Amino acid sequence: MLEITEQYQNIGDEIRKNPYIVNLALDAYRRIGLTPDIQPFRGGTDGNAITAKGIPTPNLFNGGDNFHGPYEYVTTEAMALTAKTIVAIAQEHVRQFGKHDNQPL
Repeated sequence: MLEITEQYQNIGDEIRKNPYIVNLALDAYRRIGLTPDIQPFRGGTDGNAITAKGIPTPNLFNGGDNFHGPYEYVTTEAMALTAKTIVAIAQEHVRQFGKHDNQPL
């Protein structure tokens, strides 16, 4: 007998219903001089788990490489840029408070 169990949901549908969250990240990226490179992917990430609990959570870059292997790594420079990006997203949210960009993605 075959039993299929859902492991995680595709967050794309929830993200499309709540475009502000991605538009906010894109605005923050541009404000600190990053060029967005959007590449949709699937996988069981923290974003999937948090979105399933009702908080739309797109996956952001983390600067790592060689994921899920013995040579997976992230540099301290990439971690610093990730931290700077998270701060910029929080600042952008405060700046945009009450003026959410809900333009479709």
